[in-house]
Amino acid sequence: MPLCNAYGILMNVRCRELSLVQKINAVLLGVGGARKRTFETLNKSGITQSRESFRNIMDDLGSNLSSIIKAKVDSGQELRVVFGNFDYRILTNIILRNHRNSDMHWIAHYVTFDRVPSSHLDDSKPIVPDIKDFDNVNYLMSKTKLDEQRENYIILVARVLIEFFPALEPICDAVPPLVPHR
Repeated sequence: MPLCNAYGILMNVRCRELSLVQKINAVLLGVGGARKRTFETLNKSGITQSRESFRNIMDDLGSNLSSIIKAKVDSGQELRVVFGNFDYRILTNIILRNHRNSDMHWIAHYVTFDRVPSSHLDDSKPIVPDIKDFDNVNYLMSKTKLDEQRENYIILVARVLIEFFPALEPICDAVPPLVPHR
């Protein structure tokens, strides 16, 4: 994840329209209750968008949500509300009147619909009775595909690093200018 985040920051510096990572970081910080100063500091570093951008993103996401949910329910899709909680405790070394141990209990919830109808499926027993008998070969990438993907990522990251770090200029001839398409 840190490598993807760093890559997203570098790509945003290269092209301002490539700001998905910054938007995701802004949403995570905003939902997590980050302060304005945190947003400003991280925005200057290119890690996140501004606090105002976070508010605009949240407004855009929820602008017509009620009508979308109503239309899906009216069309016969089954509504599901999913909850997830995250509990943690912050312990202090020195307990003062305004600085105490804290128990945090966060809950996230969202509405979802099945993309594929599943009401006709049998829920009384698993599809594969024993997990040892499950053949996941059809669901995983092959070794050659994984190797190709890794090679492509190496080329892309190397090109970006060479572009932004002049000390790596001597090795630019060793990095292909394009990812080979097969």
